[in-house]
Amino acid sequence: MKEHVFRFVGAVFLTVLALLGVGAALHILVTLPFDGKGPEWVGAIGTVATLIGTIWLAMTGERTRRNEGRDRAFVAASGLMLHLTKMQAVLETAAEHFSDEFFAERGFEYLMQAQLIEEPGVWSEEQILPLIVIPNHVCAHLARARADIFDIARTLREMQEIQAYSWVQETKSQRDENFRCRIWDCSDTVSFCIRECRKFINKVEATHRYME
Repeated sequence: MKEHVFRFVGAVFLTVLALLGVGAALHILVTLPFDGKGPEWVGAIGTVATLIGTIWLAMTGERTRRNEGRDRAFVAASGLMLHLTKMQAVLETAAEHFSDEFFAERGFEYLMQAQLIEEPGVWSEEQILPLIVIPNHVCAHLARARADIFDIARTLREMQEIQAYSWVQETKSQRDENFRCRIWDCSDTVSFCIRECRKFINKVEATHRYME
């Protein structure tokens, strides 16, 4: 929402600036005498044309950059949707696993859950960088989720290795609960990004249909 407001304010500012500049140039043209002032007239007309051309190029360039950024984000978001959906599903499965009373009593399958989380693969920074133009900081959320997923998988493997030691059992219940909440938080973050990407994709597609 703020981005649209800033763009609107910028467009209004450029329009006002253009009108003021053209008005000033026209004032010069009107006040210049006709007799023997050919060079001054040519210079004034050139000033008006240069001013209009500069403003037009600036506005056109900004619009082109905005459209290119939107199109790159559309391509990146479309390509990531299946990837994100798979990751959200395995994170949700892992969180439900650590909520299961059966496994709580008999022991959680830490290694298996780590392998499930690692199986879809985590998106790269290059893949999510084009999403920076999508509202609500989707790119930043996915960057944080990426780091969390790497750490979750690493921690799961560590927990598999140490769960047999008796000294671990004293804090095991609280540790598993905290870990479960952490996985749910990561799953919620990925789910939020999926919704925002889907809204963005739908909006761009609707814009394209309207332009056709």
